[in-house]
Order: sequence, then C-alpha cells, then structure tokens
Amino acid sequence: MAASAVSKKPLQISLGTAWVGNFVLPENTTGRSPFQLVLPSPSGRGRLIVQPLHTGNVAWDWGVETFVGKDRRRAFGELGRIFEDELLPPEGLTAVPWNTQANPLVPGALGGGTFVGVSAHTEQGHFIRALAAGMAYELLRVFDEVRVSGHVRCVVLGGGASRGVFFRALVASLFRPLDVFVFDDDDFAGTRGVLHTLSPAVARAPVRRVTRPSEAIHKRVLDGYRLYVEVFKRLYGHIRTGGAFTFGRRKGRPR
Repeated sequence: MAASAVSKKPLQISLGTAWVGNFVLPENTTGRSPFQLVLPSPSGRGRLIVQPLHTGNVAWDWGVETFVGKDRRRAFGELGRIFEDELLPPEGLTAVPWNTQANPLVPGALGGGTFVGVSAHTEQGHFIRALAAGMAYELLRVFDEVRVSGHVRCVVLGGGASRGVFFRALVASLFRPLDVFVFDDDDFAGTRGVLHTLSPAVARAPVRRVTRPSEAIHKRVLDGYRLYVEVFKRLYGHIRTGGAFTFGRRKGRPR
C-alpha cells in the first residue's frame, strides 16, 4: 500500500530476509504458483498475491561474509568498489541462490545453492557478482509472466538489499519495459502501509526512479539470465515448489 503513490498496479518487491513480491490481480484472473499466499486485496478489489522466493538476504549475507569480509562496515565499502569496477560476473559464471533450500541432487541434504562456470581464474569478486546477479535473475524467473501481463505497471523495491545500487541496476535492466522505483524512506514504508485504512495519503511513501543501465550492459544481463534459466532447468526443473508464477486460461479467482 505504501507503493500506491507510484501506481495503482505496482509489483512491490521486498528485498529482505526473504525476498517477496506483492501484487494485486483482478477477480476474473487466474494465476498460480506452488509457493504463494492469496489474500483479499487491501484496496477492496481483486486478490493480493504474496509470492515469496526461495532466496533472500540470508543467501546475500552469507555471500558478503564469505567473499568480501565479516566486518560489515569494511565489507560495504569493498562492495562499492567491486560493483563500481564491474556489475556482472565473467561470461559463463552463474549462481542459483537457493542456499536455504534442499540439495537438488542429494535428497535430505541441506544446501541448494549452486555456482556453475567456476575456473582457475575465478576470483572472490566474481563470486559475489555472480550471487547478486543470480538473485536478480531468480526474481525475473519467478515474476516474468507478471512483468509482461499488463496487471502491473511498475516495480517498487524496498527492504535492506534495495539499498544496493547494483541490485537496483540489475532489476531495472531485467524488468524492462516496466519502470523501477525504490522507496526513499524504506525504514518507514511498512508503517505507512499499515496506516492505509486510516489515511491513504499518509500511507503513500516517496520513491525515486531507478536509472536503467546502458544497452550494452542490458544485453549482457539478458545473456546472463538465459544461462541462469538453462542451469535452473537442468538442476532444479524437477522441484515442484520452485515453479514460477503463471497465469491460467480459465476465469476465476487466483489459486
């Protein structure tokens, strides 16, 4: 509801401990995924879809501590340098950030995170770039049908990881042609949303538009996404709960 200042049809994505997307579908639209929550729309029409991902800041925090450093203040400074030098990992390197899920090949074993394309020349900075890109790719994999459906008109980012300029750039590139915005006062966005029933005007949080990367970077981002999807299909395609959000063809409530 805090994202309603931008559009009546936002895809609001919280980049927090778990990454979660929220959007409203009309009553006569059927959509589903194996891993979602369907609620009455806070605006009074349609259904609110709450779609968690199998990744989030648990995976990101692990990556920062492992590949950048455990001193948070110093690590954040180092991250700025790493991503200022280069947004994306080397060609052929990708990461599926399912760190909190089951191993896709060993039943009963914890740890579904995967790096593919590691060579003798892979550096720590390459790993953290691959992880960041993989998390953004997972967002698009789950929400790609939503992106092109016409049921959402923009993306609004919130949550701790939305402060990362590199995450914003990746999402802005992947979710074209939708505009991407980020909350200006993310710490209070949740509070604003709670106040929507009392005052819609107070609930609306200020946002800023995210600048899209150049066409050259956009092409490389899409190339990386295609590799990610191929790796995902081969290793995780059999896992039912990993299915993306899809739209049905029959009329009815979202399921």
